[in-house]
Amino acid sequence: MAKQVKSENYQFGVFDHNGILRGKWIPEGKLENALTKGIRMPGSILACDIWGQDRISNEYVRKGGDSDLICMPTGRQMLPLPWLKNNSHLIHGWMLNEDGSVFPGDPRGELYTMVQRFHSHDLFPVVAFELEFYLIDKDSTKPQPIFLESQNRQLNRDSILSLDELDDLGDFFREIENAALKQGISTGGISSENGPSQYEINLEHTNDPLKAADDALLMKRIIKGVAVNHGFKATFMAKPYGERAGSSMHVHISILDKHGQNIFDDEVADGPEQLKHAIGGLLEQFDDCFLLFAPHLNSYRRFLPGLLAPINASWGQENRTTAIRIPGGPSGSRRIEHRLAGSDTNPYLVLAVVLGGIFNGLEHKTDPGDPVSGFTAKRSLSTIPPNWGAAIARFFHSKKMAQIFSDQFIDMYITTKTYEFEELAKTVSTAEIEAYLDTC
Repeated sequence: MAKQVKSENYQFGVFDHNGILRGKWIPEGKLENALTKGIRMPGSILACDIWGQDRISNEYVRKGGDSDLICMPTGRQMLPLPWLKNNSHLIHGWMLNEDGSVFPGDPRGELYTMVQRFHSHDLFPVVAFELEFYLIDKDSTKPQPIFLESQNRQLNRDSILSLDELDDLGDFFREIENAALKQGISTGGISSENGPSQYEINLEHTNDPLKAADDALLMKRIIKGVAVNHGFKATFMAKPYGERAGSSMHVHISILDKHGQNIFDDEVADGPEQLKHAIGGLLEQFDDCFLLFAPHLNSYRRFLPGLLAPINASWGQENRTTAIRIPGGPSGSRRIEHRLAGSDTNPYLVLAVVLGGIFNGLEHKTDPGDPVSGFTAKRSLSTIPPNWGAAIARFFHSKKMAQIFSDQFIDMYITTKTYEFEELAKTVSTAEIEAYLDTC
């Protein structure tokens, strides 16, 4: 075991269905036992709703009485949390059954099962995530762009790819990169994005999909923690400003064979048949799996005609208005860029369903149809479910999703999402009151 570092506290946590870290602090005297044998926690915490409430109505609780599972370390070293300034560390875990098997209600476990399906066919996914987020004023009741004291100005203008803005926030981004390095996360680039105080961090490609999803969630926590140190708040909310750009989480994927060759590369301009079959599988499940790309009420505000968030089942070469984009570059690095997910999603679930679509497309040799060129918003193609409730119902009744995810996961996830939908449906918004209170 690696040499222990004196720490004020050791956190032991697992990411739930909404991508929120839940767990316990471990006393130093219990650390050795926790690292080797794990800790016991109720499996129901994976299906907490967005407010942190335990949803006891799912089948796991009904049949098992909310029994404990074993939360075991994922195998990475303890992760330092330098932004906390007290020498704290995180032990990142996932949920296992008593016999050591993967618990199917754990999002990480669902991704693990899908990756094993690829490996059993001598196929090895290579994955990278791109994370967009906003920095907002920490004291405002509504999202507001940050104010930089050093520059005596508010960053309230769109400034896509502005190097000056990155310079102004240089200390902030350097602290993020240093914290990521200490956690073994490789970043591939940082840029300012289309909205005010909006930024993107790219993570490096890796042939370990589990690590890729781990890193994406850990990076979110790093960004939020470092932002607080600099007097800001960071949000991965899909659409904090109704009139501004949303925040997405694009996924880049290529597939290697057992010889390490990219199966999407045959030096043909449009790509080989395997690439098209993979795209076909993704487009075929477009409607059924949309809940995982837009898991919250706010998520749907990203998908409006006229913006770069795709609204229909389309693919194209170097086309940022399509759901599936094939970036340019050398054929040896040819990959799929999946552009549907918001940054408010769970990377385990997004990656599991994307890989599932690719696998099914390869297996069934699914035809994606012709690529589109130009703006796709007005094309007569299959479109997204009309609202969040429709997406929940579509996912629940989908035979395609039942082939990708376990019954245990689907029951727990749908129970949570249905409750969230029903609770938010009861809320009367300020906009409704202003529009109707005196006029009706």
